[in-house]
Amino acid sequence: MDDTDSASSDLDREKWRTEVDFRRREIELKEREQANRDAEIEIKRKDQASSTWRSPLIVAIFATAVAAAGNAVVTVVNGHLQRDLDARKRDAEIQLEKSKSESSRILEMIKTGETEKAAGNLEFLLKSGLVTDPELTAKLNDFLQKRMPGSGPSLPSPTGRVGFEESRPLTPTMQESLQHLLDNYFAYLDKAGFPPAAKKVMVKIENTQNANAYYQNDRIVIDPRMADDPSVPLREYNHHLLTENRRQAWRGQYSAIESGLADYFACSFLNNPRLGEKAAKLVDQNSSYIRILSNTRNFDEFATLEVGQMPYAGAEVWGGLFWEIREKLGRDVADSLMASAWLKYAIPSQESIQAREFVKVLLIEARSKGQAQFDTAQAILQARRFPIP
Repeated sequence: MDDTDSASSDLDREKWRTEVDFRRREIELKEREQANRDAEIEIKRKDQASSTWRSPLIVAIFATAVAAAGNAVVTVVNGHLQRDLDARKRDAEIQLEKSKSESSRILEMIKTGETEKAAGNLEFLLKSGLVTDPELTAKLNDFLQKRMPGSGPSLPSPTGRVGFEESRPLTPTMQESLQHLLDNYFAYLDKAGFPPAAKKVMVKIENTQNANAYYQNDRIVIDPRMADDPSVPLREYNHHLLTENRRQAWRGQYSAIESGLADYFACSFLNNPRLGEKAAKLVDQNSSYIRILSNTRNFDEFATLEVGQMPYAGAEVWGGLFWEIREKLGRDVADSLMASAWLKYAIPSQESIQAREFVKVLLIEARSKGQAQFDTAQAILQARRFPIP
C-alpha cells in the first residue's frame, strides 16, 4: 500500500511539474507575441509619422512655403538694388544739371566781345568757387596759366534784341551760331539807317511737318533743318523789323515790296543774290535757291501773278530792282536808300497805288543822295517798267 501510494504521489508530482513547465512556456510565448505586437505597433506608428511628411499635400505645402520664402528674398534684394539704382540715377542727373549750369555760366561770362574781359571773368568764376567740377576747374586753370595776352575765346555781347526759347532741337552750338549771326546783322542794319526794333524778338527752333520758317507776333520759328542757312533767320528777322508799327494787311503790292526788301537786306548782308541756297535743297534737291535777286524781271509780270504769288514771285520782281540798284550805286548807298525809302513810305489804303507811291518815295530818297544816284535809279525803274509818278 505504501509503495503504491508513493508511486502515485511521484506521478502526480511529475504531472504537476510538467503542467507548470507547459504553463510557463505558454506564458513566455504569449509574452513574446505581445512583445512582437508592441514592436509591430511601434513600427506602424513610426511609418505613419514619416509617411505624413511624404504626403503629396505636405510636399506641395512645403514647396510653396519654400518658393514664397525665395520670392520674399528676391523682392527684398530687388528692392534694395532698385533703391540703389534710383539713388545713382538721381545723383547722375544732379551732376549733369550741375555740369550744364556751370557750362552755361562759363558761356555767359565770355560774352564780353573782348578776350581780356572774358579771361578776367573766367578767373573770377574760379576764385569765387562758382565752378566746382574738378575736371573743368583743372582745364580752366591750365588754360588761364598758358593763355597768351589778347588770346582766348570771346563771344559778342548780347544786344538784347533777340532771345531764344528753350527747345529740344536748340543746341548750345546752334544758339551760339545764330546769336553771332544776328549780332553782326544788327550792326549792319544800324549802319544802313534802321533804328533798333522797339520790341525784342524771340527765336524758337522747332520741328515742323515740312521744313519751314516763319515770323508771327514778335516770334521767329525755324525748323532745325533750316537753321544752318543764314539767309533764313535774317529774312524772318527782317519781317519783324519792317512790319513794326505797321498794321497793314500783308497782301497786294505791300506784301511784294515788304517781302522783296526782306530778301534784299538778307542777301545784301551776305553779299549773295541767291536766297536760301541750303534751305532750297530741303524742298527740291535740284533747286539751287529759293529766289534769286540778280534777275531781269519787270513790273509787267504782276499782271499775270495770282494773289498768293505776290509775296513770293512778286518779291523776286521787286528784289531784282533793288539788287540792280545795288550793283549800280554800291552796297552802302543802296542799303541806305532802301532803308530810308521804307521808313518814309506811308502805305496807301488804296492797293492800286501802293507800288507807285513806293517808287515815288524811292526816287525822292535817291535824289537826296545826289543827281547821279537819282538818274541811275530812275533809269533802272524805267527799264524794268515800274510805275513812275
